[in-house]
Amino acid sequence: MPGDVVRRLIPGQKSQSGYVIDMDVYSHLRVLRTNKYIYNVNSKDLQNIEKFEAGQEVMLDSWLGRVESVIIDAVLVFSDGAKCQIDQNELYSFDEKQGKFSEFYYPGQEMKGPLAGLAEAKWLHSTLRHSHKAANKKGRTPQVHFSIEKIVTRQVEVLWIFRGYEKIESPDIVVSPPPRFLEGDDVDKLHVLDWFSHCSIQMGDCMFYRVKNDDVVSSVPPWKAYDPKAALVKECPVRVEREAESQNNLDTTSASYSNQSAANDTGEDEDNGGEDGDDDDDDGDYVDIFDNEEEDSEPEEKLGATGGHNTGSRNRGGGGSKKKHCLHKGGAGGANSQRHNKHGQHVKPNGKRTGPKERSFKADDIVEVGVEFDTSWATVMWQDGTIEKDIPSAELFPVHHLDELEFFPGDYVLPNIGNRKIMAAAAAVEMKQ
Repeated sequence: MPGDVVRRLIPGQKSQSGYVIDMDVYSHLRVLRTNKYIYNVNSKDLQNIEKFEAGQEVMLDSWLGRVESVIIDAVLVFSDGAKCQIDQNELYSFDEKQGKFSEFYYPGQEMKGPLAGLAEAKWLHSTLRHSHKAANKKGRTPQVHFSIEKIVTRQVEVLWIFRGYEKIESPDIVVSPPPRFLEGDDVDKLHVLDWFSHCSIQMGDCMFYRVKNDDVVSSVPPWKAYDPKAALVKECPVRVEREAESQNNLDTTSASYSNQSAANDTGEDEDNGGEDGDDDDDDGDYVDIFDNEEEDSEPEEKLGATGGHNTGSRNRGGGGSKKKHCLHKGGAGGANSQRHNKHGQHVKPNGKRTGPKERSFKADDIVEVGVEFDTSWATVMWQDGTIEKDIPSAELFPVHHLDELEFFPGDYVLPNIGNRKIMAAAAAVEMKQ
């Protein structure tokens, strides 16, 4: 982080120290509610979903203060047009529609949970099914599905520290600080003083990102396409490794084989009418598949004309040889159990899952993303006064304890002997002396 004291790790040598003056962080992102990833995005292009958080320094007109607490509301919209507004902290009883618990909330997120969880909500538009009366009804309330329309900052508590210079008509006027609790238009006038917010991006953070024309959109997760050179070379081209492609094809083949096996097993049970007969032909327990069908996989997508390698399907030559794979038959309820997988999702008879439709996006769209992977480079001012840029953070070692003889360029110093009334600023430091 900017301000940290670091030095290089050189075996057998004591290197000079320096302090970080800036950072460049590049992230691999996952587009939320999709199975797509965007590689190598500058963290300066990311925007926080929640503008304010406790501990930030803010400015209103000529007053400087520190944020003590923030109250954030979420506007929820239902399929029948009902709409309500509720404190974001009251959404703890709701989960994402896919069944996952979410620590962050963002516009467009689909949620589900009991209607009683909205008992304290402010209803902006009510319907027969979704209203204040229905949410506060005694007894068991039904499960509801809704999406978050927007995130609203309702109130910000600020501890005002001091007032900067400002020209006023009369010096006798008593200037009082702004109110401690800000709402409405006053919240929009607040400015966050955080120049280095792009340096504190962490894995798991949810942000806003505007998609660019030259962004590469891949379906391969970053951990499968990891390139060790990317942590040491800033301009390392983004590409999908062969191992990642092979693993992706294997995963696709495994899922395709499982779906095909379930479909064939279901069809076989229907043909036999559920009766047990003599197994004269052992091939009845097998299904024929072709080699070239196993190798098919979905290609990688990209926006624009630069970066990335497509992971296309690799078909072998010839017509493809047959292979036999054994199918394990279930009991009497096998046909019905194959209609639902272990997660309870409905499976069509042809073996394809029916799940939520994946969102689509294009260049210049603002999408919600989650940070999956980070690489960082530092700009360091060394003790000898030189400034070095684009140093991989993996090459730097933090210095946590400094003695009284450690000086850096810009430090104000006094002579140790002689006239102590002379003050100067250090321009360079010889580390060996």
